[in-house]
Parts: sequence; structure tokens; C-alpha cells
Amino acid sequence: MGGSEFSCSELVVLLGKVADPRKRRGIRHHIATVLAVLAGAKNYREAGDRAADLPQELLVLVGVRRRVLSGRCVAPSADTIRRVVESVDAEAAPSATTRGT
Repeated sequence: MGGSEFSCSELVVLLGKVADPRKRRGIRHHIATVLAVLAGAKNYREAGDRAADLPQELLVLVGVRRRVLSGRCVAPSADTIRRVVESVDAEAAPSATTRGT
């Protein structure tokens, strides 16, 4: 794989290096999953809508949790995305996601 191209699994690993400021209790979506669904969205609502529309196969690749009864993946909501983005240390995130670290 050349240049700056990433596979979904590489992207999840890279985004998973960002420190998650949330308390462990109650976390339903891994920080990498929440950050991955932000791509290209202009606001949190759009990010939540896009996440909800993603195909199940892609949600599985980015590690989204599944509903117990139906087995279907549940994308993070706009509110979850907003809370995570607002709490991430923006200065530390770029150094955590630098390739090769």
C-alpha cells in the first residue's frame, strides 16, 4: 500500500492511538470508531446521519458494537460523536496518529 492510502483496519488502528478521555464505564463505542465515522461531515448531526447510513460491512470493519438480539451494528449517534470530539485532546491527537509510532 503506497502513499497516504489506508485500509479500514489501518485507519481504526491509527485512530485507536488517540487517547480516549472518557471514563471506561458506559463506553459503547471505541474512540477509533467514533472518529472514523466523522470523515467528511460538516457537523455532528451530519456525522451521525452518515454513520447511521453506513453499510453493515463497513461498520463491522471499524469495530462498531452489535445489538444483542438482532446482531446488527449500531453506529454512534451525533451526540456521542459530539461528546467524544469535544473531549479529545486536539493537540495530542496528531502526534498519536503519526504513522510509525
